[in-house]
Amino acid sequence: MGERTVQEINGKQPVFVTVYDKLYEMLTDGTYPVGKALPPEPKLAGLLDVSRETLRKALRLLEEDGLLQKVKGKGNFVMDLNKPMVSSLEKLGNPIHKCIQVPLDEEVEMEMHLQESGDYEHKLFKRESQTALAVDRWYRSNGKIVAYTLTLAPIETFTSLGLDLANKSAMLDFFENRVYELATRSHLKVKTTWVGRFISDRYVLNEDEELTLIHENLYTEDEFKLLIHNKHYIIPEACSIEINAT
Repeated sequence: MGERTVQEINGKQPVFVTVYDKLYEMLTDGTYPVGKALPPEPKLAGLLDVSRETLRKALRLLEEDGLLQKVKGKGNFVMDLNKPMVSSLEKLGNPIHKCIQVPLDEEVEMEMHLQESGDYEHKLFKRESQTALAVDRWYRSNGKIVAYTLTLAPIETFTSLGLDLANKSAMLDFFENRVYELATRSHLKVKTTWVGRFISDRYVLNEDEELTLIHENLYTEDEFKLLIHNKHYIIPEACSIEINAT
């Protein structure tokens, strides 16, 4: 079990740890190939001669250790341990593309609108900007929405760069790529939220389970000059976050 400390009970390891070890062996020796789903839980519990609760404990540990990915409504899929490590968050770059572990559809749906800045925007931007640009972006995998980003930015960010707000493709490229080339630093905060039903008026991302939420502020060399503020909402089953600290 890698570095996991096994808690012993009366001199014996818990049954779910034994199940973990057995499944680990089956996953790594190819009994259940990479990319394929394990048998349904009732069948798998029967094959291993354990209760479903015991099996679920072992499956949760395997998921934590990166050997399985649970896909809601579809099952537990075997992950590739030899797959290159995901892009990490200690370098500037779009967290959506760094953290999502499923193939994203090429098209990103985007809507933009101007709004009057209020007290929240003034505090966020640290300037008395009269107008803010609000941007919604939806990301899909095989047609299913797996992430949503809300962007807020002072209008001065775009006027100073000479960006044409009517050029939708150029604006999308700015939010997805160019802003990370212009920024000199970012501040990220990761948490969970239950607001999947309410994050946008158009779609429900995930109404019954928590979402991973990444707050992101992008700055220029002037520490107090905010370029844009992003709130990235990602369904947990599609998200993996890596940070390499030195």
